[in-house]
Amino acid sequence: MVTEKVSHSWVHAARWLVENGPPQIAEKAREALLAEAGSSESNHRLVATAELLEMGAVDPDGGPVRETVRDAVLREIKEHGAKYGSRLHVSAPGTPKGNVDMELFAENPNAVIKLMHTFNGPSFYLRDRDDPNEEKKRMKHWNAKLLHGTRYWPEVLRRSTEAVNKAADPDRDGALGIVLYVAAGSALVELLQKSMKPGRSAATTRHYLLDELYERGWRLCFRGRRVKVLRKGREAAPATVNSGTANT
Repeated sequence: MVTEKVSHSWVHAARWLVENGPPQIAEKAREALLAEAGSSESNHRLVATAELLEMGAVDPDGGPVRETVRDAVLREIKEHGAKYGSRLHVSAPGTPKGNVDMELFAENPNAVIKLMHTFNGPSFYLRDRDDPNEEKKRMKHWNAKLLHGTRYWPEVLRRSTEAVNKAADPDRDGALGIVLYVAAGSALVELLQKSMKPGRSAATTRHYLLDELYERGWRLCFRGRRVKVLRKGREAAPATVNSGTANT
């Protein structure tokens, strides 16, 4: 199937061979995917690129097919930007109004490429299908991933932290997702405790804090309005794990 390319699903079969086949066959399947991803005339170019990125067979910015990947992303930004508005949907305190797709691509190309050329990134066109809450949960870090390392990040982080500490509605403007991306686990426990104070209507905030802490391995219990730590989990935030930067 892979060598003859006789089925529309040959690309997925090639990935399976790369991950599960004998070394010699796996290498041939990888070469087939690379060739397909690098062909400007291929009908399967985007899918082949996504498969290579998804399984880590090329570098985050495209590796051996870097220029092909970047050209494809630029083309998508231009085409979909005109048709749908901002494809990347950046929303956070401190970000400029309007479409900043090209600025994000110039300053943080790896994140933009991953968003537009992998299968595990959030889909911005399926928010209202199936379980919209699950889609929203998967998207909680995407603003931060796109903005981290760009000129906008310092101001975004400062204003997002202020919004969360003031207990406004951080879920509405994306501030909470920014803080979840950089805060240490113990800091999130403190925010969770603060959200339990009388007069606070912060059910959504508590939900996201608990979800993040659970994913990091923290186990908690509630006694009245007090939060008790049963087991400490990972302190490191996604930003620390993914890029090696220090917590802010």
